[in-house]
This record gives sequence, structure tokens and C-alpha cells, in this order.
Amino acid sequence: MTFYPSFTAATGVRIPLGTPSLRIDQEAGFIDTRLQEELFDRFLDRMPKEMVYERELLKSWLWRALAVWDLT
Repeated sequence: MTFYPSFTAATGVRIPLGTPSLRIDQEAGFIDTRLQEELFDRFLDRMPKEMVYERELLKSWLWRALAVWDLT
């Protein structure tokens, strides 16, 4: 089995080549933003407005994204 040599040398962790290094699941992202929204609602009066805008941008990005991105 072949491993990612630079990652193995840097960390000592052996990850086989072809292992997905990044997987983005649209539904999991929406669940995360809903949970974040529930948490932030408790601090809305003390929270910077930019954080709300960033969450809305994330929701917009997720809405336009593929159902699952599997980037290797």
C-alpha cells in the first residue's frame, strides 16, 4: 500500500493514497448552521453582526453547492 509521503514524514500518521482528504456534505452543513443559529440566538444582542452575515453567506454557499463534494 502506498501512503502520502510528505504527510507521513511530518506527522507520523500513515494515510493511504486515494483516501478522501476532504468531504463536504451539504445536509450536514445545513444541520451545523441551524445548530449555530440556535446557539447564536442566545447571544444575539452581544454578538458582532458580521458573525450573522458570515453564517448567512455559509448558508448561501451550501444552498448552491453539490449534495456531496468528495475532494481527494
